[in-house]
Parts: sequence; C-alpha cells; structure tokens
Amino acid sequence: MITRKMAPQSRLMVLVLILALFGFQTLVQAEPTRVENSSKPAQGVQKVVLEELWRVGGEDDEDNIFGIVNRALVDDENNIYLLDAQLAQISVYSPDGELIKTLGREGDGPGEFPGP
Repeated sequence: MITRKMAPQSRLMVLVLILALFGFQTLVQAEPTRVENSSKPAQGVQKVVLEELWRVGGEDDEDNIFGIVNRALVDDENNIYLLDAQLAQISVYSPDGELIKTLGREGDGPGEFPGP
C-alpha cells in the first residue's frame, strides 16, 4: 500500500468542502447554553452600598507604608492580612484597623521571604 502525505493546501480544501457540505452551524452551536440563576434579581442588577470602616496608609500616614498589595484575606476573627508583593511582607490588621503585626520581610534568612 502506497501512502502520501496530504499537502497543507489540500487539507484546507477538504475542510472547506466538509463545512460547505454539512454546514458550519451543525459544527458550531447556534446559541450558547443559557443558565438561569434564581438567586439574582429579575433584571440581573443588584445595588450594593459600600461603607468605609477604616483607612490605613496614604500620604498622611508615616507608620503604615505599602508597596504593591496584591492579596487581601480575612480570617475567622475578622483580622485582615495584606500581602505586599513589593516589600515581601504580610501586614496583619485588626477589624478596627490597628496594625497587629508584620510577618516576614525581604531576604533569604529565617523569617524572611525571597519574594511574595
């Protein structure tokens, strides 16, 4: 049996013929599947009002300096953990906004992080 590899142009031509014969719509779903979520309002719009509880950092705050905070987490006691990627440290704040402690710093020794 003799076999030959099909040239790329021939493969493209075969694909075009298949699409023309069977129709592109049969290969691609005409409409996306719609999923209804009953927990959302009927119009899909919900108004949320945010309230600032406390503020830390900024030009007037010399005690709290941030680099690039790229992650914020809250534990079971509502303490806030801010991962500072630039300073390679984690600042821990109480629910009232008081600095509890700072975990780590940039470096390679004990208690130090080589990166965030």
